Amino acid sequence: MRKMREGADGTARLTWDVRAPAPFESAWNILIKIQLLNAIGSEEIQRIGGVNLGEADPHRLFHSSAGWDVPYIASCLHVDSARIRTAFMEHLGFPRREGEKYAVRHCPDCSALNYHCTLFNLPLISRCPWHGKDLTQGCERCGWLPIRWRWRANADLLRWACPDCGHVIDLGGNLTVKCIPAETEEAVRTHCRQMLNWWSKVQKATGDASSLLNPLAYEARPFDYEWMWRLNWATGVCAPPAEWGVVPPTLSAGVLVRLPGEGLPQCNSRECLKAHRLVRKSIFRRFISGHAECFSELMAMGPFERISLDCSAICTLCVAFLSWRAAHERRLPSSERQADQMPSPRLRGVTLSGISSNGQYDAMLSFLNFVRIWAQIEEQSSVSAFRIIALRGESEPMLIPHVVVNGAREQVVCVIPRAADLFEIATKRCAKRRSGDVPMAHPVGWNTVIDGKVLFAARHHQPHYRNSYHHIYV
Repeated sequence: MRKMREGADGTARLTWDVRAPAPFESAWNILIKIQLLNAIGSEEIQRIGGVNLGEADPHRLFHSSAGWDVPYIASCLHVDSARIRTAFMEHLGFPRREGEKYAVRHCPDCSALNYHCTLFNLPLISRCPWHGKDLTQGCERCGWLPIRWRWRANADLLRWACPDCGHVIDLGGNLTVKCIPAETEEAVRTHCRQMLNWWSKVQKATGDASSLLNPLAYEARPFDYEWMWRLNWATGVCAPPAEWGVVPPTLSAGVLVRLPGEGLPQCNSRECLKAHRLVRKSIFRRFISGHAECFSELMAMGPFERISLDCSAICTLCVAFLSWRAAHERRLPSSERQADQMPSPRLRGVTLSGISSNGQYDAMLSFLNFVRIWAQIEEQSSVSAFRIIALRGESEPMLIPHVVVNGAREQVVCVIPRAADLFEIATKRCAKRRSGDVPMAHPVGWNTVIDGKVLFAARHHQPHYRNSYHHIYV
């Protein structure tokens, strides 16, 4: 093993190429190169200082600088601290990640240069912009190996390889770690700064509710509608740099809604009824009246037809309206006469994160819940089969992306898809269905068992779709 030297200030002097790290090189990559160049494992690094392995959790160690003494490490490597700080997301303006696994995503061309960028593990992106290559999905074994690596006398000291994904860092025999051409280095700086500028603009637009966007910097959840709605808002503020492969909005842009959040009391039944009635009339006049044929077709359906809908032909607007009514009025209207009746006194209220609104804001919360149901139906109908399930208990907190901000007055800030965009999508689909005289339902066999909790069910009839059902709870 190579013997550590001491600098004039008493700090350890590690073998290092002072031209490194490269711009925005990740902490994970830097630690591996320190190990290889100095033939030391995690125990030796712990004794040298500067990196606190603690519980030897790479998810903590590589997600943030909390376990690193950046000035000390910089002095050991004889480089400027600023070059080390770009190895950590929180120093680039992104929130600190806690509790998420560090599954390393690689660009094959960057790997050939022994380089890994800090931003590659940002779940928003999918591509290396300076090479134009798709990033791998992520290797957890790579994340663990620097912690578990041990030097052995018969080992190839300057070569590190992951047995799972095959990623290799090979420094060769000249003890140099800078293998990036000057033009590539400049491209790295340019593209990374563009991404940081975009993120800064989005956070500025979100204002005091910028933490609403934090999950976008954590684990990617592209099939989670709450995650996607946050992304729709962020990409709607301004377009992200195209070269990074950020997924564009799939449904509609988002809007921010602010509600008071400081200990609002539970509304009484009379206030809830009044608010629900106002919202119901508003939704009917603004949206449903233009889909009168769709509404009549759904109202005329029996229980077997309601669970035999065609995803490509349904009116998502009217299905959402009836589901929303069933959720709050605890019943599904069964005739046009009943559709205009006043809801029963057992009206189910609306809460957000366990906070109930007073009568002044019940209408807003109720409308948000309608849009939430509508957007979920619209999104699921495009990719998979779905069932709409009625919850029979008391009010459940409405699941939409939101944060509580504490300013002059405490507020709850929500992000939700824009209703006007949903209306445009639904209207185009319904116009196509009516022009082809296509029914919304393809009835199943009459021996099907009806589940009282299932309000509606829809599936795709084209052979290239998988009909695994997604449940939407109302």
